[in-house]
Amino acid sequence: YRPLRNLTFTLDYSVWRNRAVGYHLTNFLLNLLAVFLLCLAARTLFASDLAAMLCGLVFAFHPMHAETVNFIKNRSDMLCLIFLLASLYSFLKNKKGLSLSAYVLALLSKELAVAFPLVLLLLPGKDRGWKAVGRTLPYFCLAGCLVFLKLVFLSVPAGSQPVDPAIAGVGTIRGVLSTYTQYFGLLFFPFRLELDRQLSVLGGLFSPSLIFFVI
Repeated sequence: YRPLRNLTFTLDYSVWRNRAVGYHLTNFLLNLLAVFLLCLAARTLFASDLAAMLCGLVFAFHPMHAETVNFIKNRSDMLCLIFLLASLYSFLKNKKGLSLSAYVLALLSKELAVAFPLVLLLLPGKDRGWKAVGRTLPYFCLAGCLVFLKLVFLSVPAGSQPVDPAIAGVGTIRGVLSTYTQYFGLLFFPFRLELDRQLSVLGGLFSPSLIFFVI
């Protein structure tokens, strides 16, 4: 359920029709916006222009991001990141209403945004313990609303569509560990980049790649 991404495709189609260059241009501009927001958030978080510049440069030129920018369908990742960074920046600036609004848009871009409240709990600040939980409680509530919506109203009936065997086990612990392990490895060794990556499930908990990830 990613209505915001689909809305951008509708707007693109109204201008470009079937000319792919227009969709790629939109992705490129969205990526530039993500870099800009990342620099703003890093500048606020670390109170350092140098840190903000380094964060922006690493993000902008990391080869792994070519998968997302080049593949039109993966625009949901960029939209989600843009609104999460806007929400984070507003949160750091104590603009709660703006932050929550941006978070709602992130949730409507990609489901991965449900993890964002956990990130907020890790931020440095004066609030600790229950105070920190209370400050982030509205974000958890919004994430819970999306999960409820997905489970109750938007779930796909079993057997109604074929399941890709490469992602069939993502709900299991091994599947999740496989996903994190492989993408973590790509951060340091960005080779064999693909448009639509097929993730394999780990053979066991003592797999060399998993041990490397844990270390």
